[in-house]
Amino acid sequence: MAFLTENPVWEDGIYQYENTDKLEGGENKIDNWQGQQLANRTAYLKINKADSNNPTFTGVVNVPEKKSLPSDDGTLVATEAQVKTSVDTKAPINNAALTGTPTAPTPAVGTNNTQIATMAAILSNIQAQTNDPGANSALTTGKLLVVYE
Repeated sequence: MAFLTENPVWEDGIYQYENTDKLEGGENKIDNWQGQQLANRTAYLKINKADSNNPTFTGVVNVPEKKSLPSDDGTLVATEAQVKTSVDTKAPINNAALTGTPTAPTPAVGTNNTQIATMAAILSNIQAQTNDPGANSALTTGKLLVVYE
């Protein structure tokens, strides 16, 4: 018994036996053509297939569009239209108009840079400068507190 030698080439088609074919076994004989073609395709795919755990796509990848996306778990592929729709609903980087109650990290007392100053940071800095823990209540009641150095 012998085995077919697999060649890693993509076979464009798989031969279909015809009623007029005389069946013969052996190397390169008609009985083994289909098996050889399938073995070659298999060897080709083993070498050239994408790693399913870490695929790399090249060229244009066509993705079927879903009407709605489930929560993103990092395994989804979005179409260009879905990305555009998602981006279009976001605030622009320049002159963003924020609505609702936006939040930001509270900078440490004494921070002097271009970070966003939250109300908590402002109150903490005023309390630290005045040593007045009541500064918070003074500000929330509408009183203006000015500190000169």
